[in-house]
Amino acid sequence: MPNWTQISGGVDRIILVGLTWLASKGYITTADVANYATLILGIAGAGYAFWVNRNTNLVNRASTVPDTIVVTTTDIATALPQSNVVSIDDKKVVSK
Repeated sequence: MPNWTQISGGVDRIILVGLTWLASKGYITTADVANYATLILGIAGAGYAFWVNRNTNLVNRASTVPDTIVVTTTDIATALPQSNVVSIDDKKVVSK
């Protein structure tokens, strides 16, 4: 399975090649290539950032740190199968 860097690099190239081809055929101007590329890649990047930085994903990644317990809301804690993710209702968090 390819990682995100491979996927985003491939998508970037496909979009830029497609826009360059449209410019070479006269469908858009060469100046429009940069504008459309920025628009398309900006919207795609925002969508990806929204998806990846959801609370469930952040807690899931935090739970992979060895020897940690992640305290979160009840709905997220019950949605994740990791044993080191607990609900704030289950544990009392105190400073040492």
